Amino acid sequence: MKFPSSADGQSAGETMAIHRLRVRRENVGRTLAMAFMSRAPRRSGAEERARTQSANPPGGLAIIAAPGEEGACALTAARHLLQYGIEPSVAAIGERAEAGQGVSEGLECLEALGARIAILRNADEAASFVGSLRPAAELWIGAPPPEAGGTNEAIAEAARAAADGRGLRTVRTETGGEFRCPAPSPGDFVFRPDAEPMTRERSRLADSIAQDTYRIPGTCLMENAGYWTARELFFMRAEISSSRSGGGRHGAPVAAVCGRGNNGGDGFVAARMLSWWSVPVEIFLLGTVSSLADDPARNAALAAEAGVPIREISDAGALAILEEALRGKPLVVDAILGTGMTGEVRGLARDAVAVLRDARRAGAPVLAVDCPSGMDCNTGEPLGICVEADVTVTFGAPKTGFLTDAGRPRCGRIVVADICLPKALWAPNRQASAAGRGGDPAGGDRARNADGRPPDGRNGA
Repeated sequence: MKFPSSADGQSAGETMAIHRLRVRRENVGRTLAMAFMSRAPRRSGAEERARTQSANPPGGLAIIAAPGEEGACALTAARHLLQYGIEPSVAAIGERAEAGQGVSEGLECLEALGARIAILRNADEAASFVGSLRPAAELWIGAPPPEAGGTNEAIAEAARAAADGRGLRTVRTETGGEFRCPAPSPGDFVFRPDAEPMTRERSRLADSIAQDTYRIPGTCLMENAGYWTARELFFMRAEISSSRSGGGRHGAPVAAVCGRGNNGGDGFVAARMLSWWSVPVEIFLLGTVSSLADDPARNAALAAEAGVPIREISDAGALAILEEALRGKPLVVDAILGTGMTGEVRGLARDAVAVLRDARRAGAPVLAVDCPSGMDCNTGEPLGICVEADVTVTFGAPKTGFLTDAGRPRCGRIVVADICLPKALWAPNRQASAAGRGGDPAGGDRARNADGRPPDGRNGA
């Protein structure tokens, strides 16, 4: 199976290497942040804010990042913690020009989110930073181990020694080797954005502002989308398996039906995660692997590396492969079309949607990724034909069409997942701040291209 090469100025190898690093940082950072939040007792509903407060150390949290992957992962964790309501003090070791790609991206993002970054150029400045922390603070150090040697490691070690001298809890966020997200647990911390419904236009614009203004790579948004989709599938599968086996533990397989765009890319990520968690999963791609581009292509390659079979459905005649697989009533993932669809569904996509609709009516449970394929997410009406889902995992905010009489029954249970869209783009009391940071989430001119068009986001058609 041949995967496409890079279309930009970088070689395919360079592009894929950067993609792998971003994927790894996002998963490490999210896992660190969720583990931090999970220290507090689990609460529900209105008590979740209290949980955030109780997770925060009495003296607050500080994060020191050195150049390298350890520092980049620590800064990614800081971004997630900001999303959860924790505001850590952040410092970077060394000059910005020497920080490296990962740390530079992390610092740019945190600064765009309003965080203040201290620069530690020597051991004295590191000790001074630690000395400014409140008693009972917790300090995370994202740096190579001391035995690695070098100036940056010495500065990090000086910070650790200063923290030890003050009796502060110190955590070294070492991230060596391959990293796979741990399988979900019911006790995990879960952040649900309390966002007002968005139209497709506002959702697309929010994605674009997140990438262009807040400097969050689209790769990271897609990785988070795939993670939360996979997490929902993991628990949904367990419930289905238990009911089918009378309480036993026989695992229902997962069939991920993916289009060639970003919605399919989310499905590729979810399939990879499920494979990490030993869930039997297979991808049915509407098209060929060689026709994929950008993040979907790279995530299809990572899914294949993780051992997920990818079966190409390149024409209507090949749909028999999908029909046969769905007769066994697996848990079906609808990742064909996203929220950007406006015209009538046609061609192979239309035929595939019909197959999924028939499979559900025959008893196969369906989870839709972001939006049931074929639904006008603004109105909830079908665009000629529409998938009917048991669960819809949507990203950042519910869509306006989900709450209409036409859309509600087609979505099933709606799960709003956090993909790290900054709160200024969706929180009702923060809308005004978005324009001040470079864009109006309702569609202001500052967030548009020179010809007046909104910039293309990951949810574009």
